Amino acid sequence: MKREPPVDYVRYGAFSLPIRRSHVTALVRDSSGRQSKGKSPKLIEKEYVSFYVDARKVGRDRIRAATVEEAKEKGLPIAKEIALEGMVAIKLSPEERRIYVSAAKTLQPT
Repeated sequence: MKREPPVDYVRYGAFSLPIRRSHVTALVRDSSGRQSKGKSPKLIEKEYVSFYVDARKVGRDRIRAATVEEAKEKGLPIAKEIALEGMVAIKLSPEERRIYVSAAKTLQPT
């Protein structure tokens, strides 16, 4: 299965994260039918389109949103953090990255 190309990007400086479309199928109650006592509600499949910021390459999870604008808003802090810390921090675990950033701040005056 081939992924769709990005629909947009979350950008901060020279760094960017792709925003991709995702088709989500969910079971929801059928509001048109009446429900009898003691019977389980009738469920129907409904398909929604949502968007996600694909941050897996930088060691983060996907950030899901209902619209492209919302995805940009939710993904901006991560793009900003990665752009400010630099690409070196991407290959580190979260704990190692915290140590790296702390050491970089301590050594910055020298």
